[in-house]
Amino acid sequence: MKEPPKLLPPYRISVIDDDIDFLDFLQTYLDRLGYGSHSFKAPISPEDLKRALDSDLILVDLFMPRFDGLEFLREATSNNASPPIIMMTGHTEYLYGIYQRASKTLGAVQMIAKTELVTHLPEILARHIPVPARE
Repeated sequence: MKEPPKLLPPYRISVIDDDIDFLDFLQTYLDRLGYGSHSFKAPISPEDLKRALDSDLILVDLFMPRFDGLEFLREATSNNASPPIIMMTGHTEYLYGIYQRASKTLGAVQMIAKTELVTHLPEILARHIPVPARE
């Protein structure tokens, strides 16, 4: 009798934003895609930062009160063990220029407009979360 194929472990994606409605929407969408997700309303505590870093990928808003995406990125990448981090913004005028360069310099793997995120999310996740080889 053939063994059933081994299922891949669930991936954990953390979403950090100050917009509750967007957090709820994105968490629901990620769940429908089959990803486990944790959402954190900004600003986040040091404990939440540690929990977010224990993910396979992090989506973080660029502009948030008191602790913006660049500050999060600086903190997250300072330990050299952070998962891929994607910066997102509702302000498309900031996708290029100094914020994009700062995001890349601090270690973000990508920066994307929130309006494009849902359309491209499956492709983004496939690109940045490695799929382990099946035995």
